[in-house]
Amino acid sequence: MIRILVLETMPPQDWLGPQSSGTGWLQRLLPDCALVPVPAYTGMSLPAPDSFAAVIVPGSLASVTERAPWMLALEQYLRGLVERQLPVLGICFGHQILASALGGRVVPNPRGLEMDIAAVHLTPAGRAHPLFAGLVDPVLAVEAHEDTVEELPPGAVLLAENEYGVQSFALGSAAGIQFHPEIPPADLARIARHEAEELRALGRDPEALASAWEQHEPPPAERIVANFVAIAASLRGIAKPE
Repeated sequence: MIRILVLETMPPQDWLGPQSSGTGWLQRLLPDCALVPVPAYTGMSLPAPDSFAAVIVPGSLASVTERAPWMLALEQYLRGLVERQLPVLGICFGHQILASALGGRVVPNPRGLEMDIAAVHLTPAGRAHPLFAGLVDPVLAVEAHEDTVEELPPGAVLLAENEYGVQSFALGSAAGIQFHPEIPPADLARIARHEAEELRALGRDPEALASAWEQHEPPPAERIVANFVAIAASLRGIAKPE
C-alpha cells in the first residue's frame, strides 16, 4: 500500500465536518492508499520523509501572507522534500505555500474571492503533463480561495491558468494546483452558505449558488489526485493501486 504524508494546514471545522482538515477528502479519492495525517499547523516537528512515497499539502483558511512561524517551518521542510526529489502536491493553500517555499510570490488576489466550479485552461505544458492525463482542456474544477501566486518560483513551468491567475505549476518533483480536486460540490455548497455575507457583497446569491452546486456532478479535476499518486508510484518504483 502506498504511504502518503498529508501535511494538514488547518484543524477540521465544526461547520464543515471532520474531513475538512483535508485528509478525509483525499481519502475519498485514494481509498487504496495509506494516508498519514500530520497537523503541520500546530508547529510540531515534521516527520522524516523516508517512509513515504509522496507528500500532499491541502488547503487552509489561513493565508500564506500571514508568514506565521509554522508556515515558515513548513516552507523549509518543503524545500528539503524537493531537494530530495520526493513527489509533492500542493492544493490551494498548499499550492501557494509550495510556490512561496520555492521562491515564488503569493499575494491577495486583486480580483478577490474565487468561489465557483470554474474552467481551468491548460497551457501546452499542462496538456503534456501527466498530472492532467485523461483530462480535456478546459478542466472544470472546484475553486475557493482569495490569494494567488503572483510570481512563479524560478524555473517553474506554468501548467494551467484562468482569469484569476496561476492555477497550476510544476517544478522538479513538486506540483501545485490552486483549485480543489478533493472537495465535492456538495461541500462547496456548504462553504458558500458559510461565506454568504462575502458572496452577497460581491453581488452573488449564495443560496442559488449552493443549491446549484448541491446538484452538480463531481468535476473532472477529481482525477488529478489519482494522477499524482500514479506519478509518485512510478518515480518511486511502486506498483500503483488498481
